[in-house]
Amino acid sequence: MSIQDAHIPQIAPLHGTLLALRQAECLLLIRRTKPPYQGLLGLPGGKMEPGETPLAAARREMREETGLRRPKPVWLGRVTDLLIDGKSPYAMFILDVFEATLPEKALSQPSFEGTIVRVPLADLPDRRGEIIPADLQIIRRLVIERSATMLDLVTISEDDGYKVEVI
Repeated sequence: MSIQDAHIPQIAPLHGTLLALRQAECLLLIRRTKPPYQGLLGLPGGKMEPGETPLAAARREMREETGLRRPKPVWLGRVTDLLIDGKSPYAMFILDVFEATLPEKALSQPSFEGTIVRVPLADLPDRRGEIIPADLQIIRRLVIERSATMLDLVTISEDDGYKVEVI
């Protein structure tokens, strides 16, 4: 490593998936029990396992976090999110985002990741401080507006929560 490269943080990207699970005019979100974002609502999802495709990971995460096996998720786009906590990056997430529309009567099971919460789409702006800021951007741009299939974010941890910037 050269002296010029000494200030560049060495961070291995974490590849994962997120799921926008729609039910009627609602999304199923999970209140996270572990860091980062402990206590906040977020899209279900997680890390890809070695050799796993994004679709296989999305299906596995949907099954593990909600108990739901159907329908087959549809790819919406890819997001990069650099999480900065303190003076240096904490993590770099590369996330494939999927969507699945659930029948109204489909019931999810409790998740080891946290409590599943059914949030009406109309209520999302009012719950801004309760939802992971990056997930709000993803929901708005990829799920609701369909205005992007690629989204680059920087999330900065601050004393009073998180701030997200679209780059």
